[in-house]
Amino acid sequence: DLVIALGGDGTLLRVSRLFPRDVPPVVGVSMGTLGFLMPIHQNEVVPLLRRVLDGTGSSDAHAASSAAAHVSPSPPSPLSSPSVPVLIRSRLTCTLFDADGQRLPFPAADAAQPGSAVGDAYALNDITLHRGPHPHLSTITCHIDRAPLTTVTADGLVVSTPTGSTAYALSAGGPIIDPRVPCLGLTPICPRSLSFRPVLVPADAAITLGVARWSRGQPEVAVDGLRIGPLRRGQRLVIEASACGIPVV
Repeated sequence: DLVIALGGDGTLLRVSRLFPRDVPPVVGVSMGTLGFLMPIHQNEVVPLLRRVLDGTGSSDAHAASSAAAHVSPSPPSPLSSPSVPVLIRSRLTCTLFDADGQRLPFPAADAAQPGSAVGDAYALNDITLHRGPHPHLSTITCHIDRAPLTTVTADGLVVSTPTGSTAYALSAGGPIIDPRVPCLGLTPICPRSLSFRPVLVPADAAITLGVARWSRGQPEVAVDGLRIGPLRRGQRLVIEASACGIPVV
C-alpha cells in the first residue's frame, strides 16, 4: 500500500525500476546528498506517517503522466484529504524494434524489470542516446508520431519527463518543466547544428529515434543513467509516456 524510500534522488529512481507497472504511493525521505525529488525531511516523517495511516491524506492527480485520454490512472492512494498532497510524476517507456518491426529485448540484464514486456524499459528521469567512448559523433534520426522531425549529428539526444528536465536535459541546455505539465522533452547533446534546439511535444506523442545509415558513430542507450547497450543501424527506439506514473507524497 505504501513505499517509504530513505535516501537521495537515486533511491527514487531505484523505486521506479522496482515497479515497472502500477506503483504504490511513495514517501520520499531525504537522507542523501541530493534531495530534489525527496521533499520530506527526517523530522517530518513521523507526523506525516500518522496522517497517512489515519487516512487523512489525498491523491493530488495533477497528472504529469500524460494527456488524460492517453493515460490510465495510477493505483488508488490510501491518502484521502488535502493535508497530504500526492504528485503523480510521469515516466517513460521505451521499446526496441529491428528493421522489420519486430520487438527486440534490451541486451543488458540490469534493464530487465519483473513483469515488463520483452523489449521494454522504463525511466523516471530520461532515456538518452550518447556516443559514449566512441570518438565519432552520431547521426540520429527523429520522428514524432511517425512524422520526420529532424536528423541531427551530435554527441546524443535526451528524451526526458518533466521530472527529468532538471537532470541531464538541463545540463544539455533544455528547459525546466513543471512536473504537472503533460509533455515530453527532446534535447540535443552538443549538436553540430545552428538550428536544432530543445523541443517539447505532447505527452501522448511517440518519439522514434534511429541511427542514420551514414552515421560514423554508434550511440549507446541509457535509461535513468544505466547503460543498456548500443542502438545499431536499422534498429528503432520508440519512446512514449508510460501509462503508470509514480505517486510521490
